[in-house]
Amino acid sequence: MPPDFQEFIAVDWSGAKSPRLPGLQVASCRPGRATPRLVRRTPSWTRCGVMDYVGTRAREQGPVLAGFDFGFAYPFHDAQAYFPAIEGSPSDAKTVWALIDTLAGDAPDLYGGAAARPPSPLAPLFNVHKHRGRWFSNRRLRRTERACPTRPSCMFNGVGPASVGVGSLAGMRMLHRLSQQRDLRVAVWPFDPIDGADLVVVEIFPRLYARTTSIDRAAYRTEDEFDAVLAADALRSLAGHAAIWTSGDPLEGWIFGVA
Repeated sequence: MPPDFQEFIAVDWSGAKSPRLPGLQVASCRPGRATPRLVRRTPSWTRCGVMDYVGTRAREQGPVLAGFDFGFAYPFHDAQAYFPAIEGSPSDAKTVWALIDTLAGDAPDLYGGAAARPPSPLAPLFNVHKHRGRWFSNRRLRRTERACPTRPSCMFNGVGPASVGVGSLAGMRMLHRLSQQRDLRVAVWPFDPIDGADLVVVEIFPRLYARTTSIDRAAYRTEDEFDAVLAADALRSLAGHAAIWTSGDPLEGWIFGVA
């Protein structure tokens, strides 16, 4: 059985290169039926601030289930490698996170864009602002993306309103750093066993949950706020279903709730 979670936190993530991230929104709820609440920060959240917040809540409230709207790993099964033709391509997701964190250098607030641009060895695989790698392909999708009824974008794409490429780079930097914390038992699903964890982190895709929510979109100022609230509600609804936790791919990751 899954843990008896005491709090559910959903984060509508942002990979933008900016000191202010108004699109980064956080919502939270406890067990029960109350509508999730937005957790606000002035002037706005930072990525490091969100990382610290979920860690603090897990230490105080644990166990906590936290969902983040970015891809946790890259396609692997289609080419039997995350980064085909790249020498020394990692063999597991956690090594990918560490590599991304290294390639991003000292960029502030977990910004990961440098990992996708020259002179990064991964640059040929990515399509980002002012750079389209010679090996970039929109057809590279993970198994969870192919199974998702509202198909997400290719994780190597960082151009356009629905792109997830740069946001996922920033997110993987956060996953690497969360996993390194020694005073907090962190499980990133489905890469880690969740038993005994203070903080369980899962990948979410708010558009997937929009079909089942009764939450009124008109009550929120922006789509980002609404996405965070409905995703928190979905985490609470799905977390108690044991079958949800039996899916997943320990190489590519899995969107929480995809059958």
